[in-house]
Amino acid sequence: MRIARHNFTLSSIFRRHTRTIVFVGLFLQILLVVRILRAHRRDERAPQEDYSPNSNFQTSDLGDPPPPPPPPKKFSRVPNPYQKREGNRNCDCECMNEWIDGEVDSILKSGQFSESLPQGVEWYESTEDTGVLSEETAGIRLRNARLVDEDVKRDSSIPGVEDVYAQLKYYLIEIVRDMTTNMTYVKQAQHKPTSKELGIEPWDDMEDMKSIPFRIKLINELASRNRKNVESKVCIYTTSAAGFMGVRKELLPWIQYHTEMGISHFYVLYDGSDAKAVEVLNGIDHLTLIHIHSPFATPTDNAKFRVWTKLHKQWGGKPGNFELMVKQGYGTREALNISSVDGMEWLMHMDPDEFFYPDNPSFSLITEFAKQPSYVSSVRFMNFEGQPEVGDIKNRFEQVTLFRAHKHFITPEAYALRNKCKLGDNKSFLVLYANGKSAVRVDAEGARQLGPHYFKGNDSERWKTPENPMGEWRDKVSNTSYLLHYAYSQLSDVEQKAHRSCPPEYVEAAIKGNKAKVQSCFVIDFDRDAFLAASVGEHEDFFFSRMVLSEGARIKCRNARTKGWCLVKNVEYFKALLLKTGLIRRVREPQQILRSHESIIRLMMKTDSKQSEENSISKRGGLQVVCVLMGIH
Repeated sequence: MRIARHNFTLSSIFRRHTRTIVFVGLFLQILLVVRILRAHRRDERAPQEDYSPNSNFQTSDLGDPPPPPPPPKKFSRVPNPYQKREGNRNCDCECMNEWIDGEVDSILKSGQFSESLPQGVEWYESTEDTGVLSEETAGIRLRNARLVDEDVKRDSSIPGVEDVYAQLKYYLIEIVRDMTTNMTYVKQAQHKPTSKELGIEPWDDMEDMKSIPFRIKLINELASRNRKNVESKVCIYTTSAAGFMGVRKELLPWIQYHTEMGISHFYVLYDGSDAKAVEVLNGIDHLTLIHIHSPFATPTDNAKFRVWTKLHKQWGGKPGNFELMVKQGYGTREALNISSVDGMEWLMHMDPDEFFYPDNPSFSLITEFAKQPSYVSSVRFMNFEGQPEVGDIKNRFEQVTLFRAHKHFITPEAYALRNKCKLGDNKSFLVLYANGKSAVRVDAEGARQLGPHYFKGNDSERWKTPENPMGEWRDKVSNTSYLLHYAYSQLSDVEQKAHRSCPPEYVEAAIKGNKAKVQSCFVIDFDRDAFLAASVGEHEDFFFSRMVLSEGARIKCRNARTKGWCLVKNVEYFKALLLKTGLIRRVREPQQILRSHESIIRLMMKTDSKQSEENSISKRGGLQVVCVLMGIH
């Protein structure tokens, strides 16, 4: 008996059922065309999309308030007895609003809520979870309805709940209407406000050199107070090439603030050559200088640094940012060794333009580290970037209080909109880095720096937890505290970029437009662009267009036809929207701490001046007595 064997292959199926497959394919294509035509006809009848968040949206610079939103498509397919008098069309948005007003009236009169809807009307449930109004959901947002309780009357001035993401999206849509490609007009359109105009003039203008001894005295008194702390000993390492003026304007306020926060010791790799700056820094009790250059460095220090540079395979021998990172790595290594001998518990690497912001009830940096469990080897703190509001800043730590937030601290809805709020030619919302800075336990086995932002160490039984059974080295990322980065807060930061970042041949390359040559000196594109602008004398336009948030600031945008520039209108309203969505934050604590220090310093100077005057009078009086006794007139 022979059994028939069938080989069902794809080719055999096609040969046997060719007609059937062709007919099914034609049917599906016809069905798809019909659905597309129906959708096209429906879209033509529908009004234009409206992202108006609520009926209270009013701003003179954005034109008239937006019209009521269109009804969602779902309502048009649901039979509804509430019809317009002049036709048999189903209940639209206007009809729905009339029903809502009637329901609100009945609620206010009866004090009871009715959960029922008119016959044939259904609630539309959006499948989106972004919180941003779309074409489907814009109509169902009941703009005229408010949550009402027995204590709120219909004529109450209490505002309703607002969809701030929709407000920001609507604002960005509105400014596209005036989009331009005229670069000359764009450069002239931005207003350049002054500190006096906005009322943010500094208490300390950074010009007073006579106050330096009193600032050092205050710092040392704060350090003396910190020595009594036994909760946790935290130290900071940084690199600086500041001269005497740089120490006054940058390092001293930075040390004042962090000493107030509870820092026990500072380790500073000094990359400069100013003897007066070294003298000032040596006067600070809880600061240790690490030298790598003559005449301050010993022959041993010089030799160690040269060996370190040769052994550094990744960045050794390269100029600019790469050279700086080699120095930072060497300084961190030395700071870890010295801090271990000094009995420190935590070491953090920060730059002199970064402030630590401890977001805890006691507003204490020490509390932040004392609460870390013993199995935490390293903690990373994300960075916020300073957002200048004026162009004549003298004291960045006082006058910059607005900061662009890191994505770790914002909602997904805000994250989706932040790239539409970038100033000028900036490629990202945070223009420099977004990987934060880290702190490490000084006694961690094998602790070493892994670039400027991370620490690495050996796996250990010490780090074992149920989530980490192998005891691997892991960074913990803080969800509360963060760094405030005051980079490029002043016009001089850009102006001086060409004089201190790279060797002279790179300035010549920038003038000739050789970007490839310049790129080899920088890690971050924004630093490179600032160097290029400073080299060719365009630093002012660069600073205002890419850093200063003011009226007329430019934002890249596009309409249906082309790309261009949109100008910020009603900048205070724009700031309010960014603050509401969490894209920026207003942080005033560092400003207030430094101003309280300034009050103390002024009082110390006034008291010292009075005592000096009294001593001078006393000396002059004694001299007059001696002269009389000697018969000298």
